[in-house]
Amino acid sequence: WQLTFDWEKALTQGIVYAFIKSSEGTKVVDGQFHRNMAETARLGIPRGIYHYFKPDKDWKKQADHFSSIALGQVFELDAAIDCETNAGMSKQEYSNVLEKFVKQLEANLGYSIAIYTSPGFWNSAMPLTSWAKNKALWVAHWGASLIEPTLPDEWSKPNRPRTWTHWQWLANG
Repeated sequence: WQLTFDWEKALTQGIVYAFIKSSEGTKVVDGQFHRNMAETARLGIPRGIYHYFKPDKDWKKQADHFSSIALGQVFELDAAIDCETNAGMSKQEYSNVLEKFVKQLEANLGYSIAIYTSPGFWNSAMPLTSWAKNKALWVAHWGASLIEPTLPDEWSKPNRPRTWTHWQWLANG
């Protein structure tokens, strides 16, 4: 989402992989998505894609929108859902709409989806569930000088069946 990104510079500075924003809501396709996919492919940078989930928009239309983009792409890492806002919903309302969205998306795509979130957001927006803790976690814990990030309760011991898959520890690139 950083507008025009210099992938060659990132490669010289040691980039190992990237997650590329594809879409958000029910209609938006990121303006740099196709360029970013082409550039990372050209440079041999493994990539995943993500959709910015807007819970106040129709969950089924969002699942179909993201599916229509993801099914036409080749990527080496996860397809992920960016969970950063609950649009003022209660924990149970947010959990219900997110679960429906994820189930529809996985039915459309035929594979499991990863979840991108921060511990602060997830813990304040979601109850403990029986379904989310089984998803791969791309955790946002910025500025941490730890060996491991702090995890949302859903993936923390003793609740988690697995650990995090990716850790975003910087917010600026």
